[in-house]
Amino acid sequence: MTKNKKRIVLIEDDADTRTMMTAALEADGYAVDASADAFPDIRHSGADLVILDLFLHGESAGWRQLDVLTIDPLTRGIPVVICSAAIASLGSARSKLALLDVAVLEKPFDLEQLSAAVIAALASAPRTPEIALPN
Repeated sequence: MTKNKKRIVLIEDDADTRTMMTAALEADGYAVDASADAFPDIRHSGADLVILDLFLHGESAGWRQLDVLTIDPLTRGIPVVICSAAIASLGSARSKLALLDVAVLEKPFDLEQLSAAVIAALASAPRTPEIALPN
């Protein structure tokens, strides 16, 4: 692994989707740490980008993970791409996500869309949320 390889933390509870995304991102040259659950230690992961499913195991753990990322000064600047099939939830949260400077990739997506979202998010780093969420 080269020193300049970008590290992506991928939080996705569907095993097939997680495997497909990990393989595609690794083929694009990224180092990927994939998890089915909220990632408790992103601040020490060296992540350059977080790809986050909003609903993990049927619960809104992804929203809580996003809150933690935004509140913590050590993770606030890490770009985030929300990757979700919860279109209604995404629609009602568009303004919040815009304020948090978070990109959205709606499922289903193809690998070109994934690649484009990752490139755009990394290019926009650091993330600059306009609001800090309350606990």
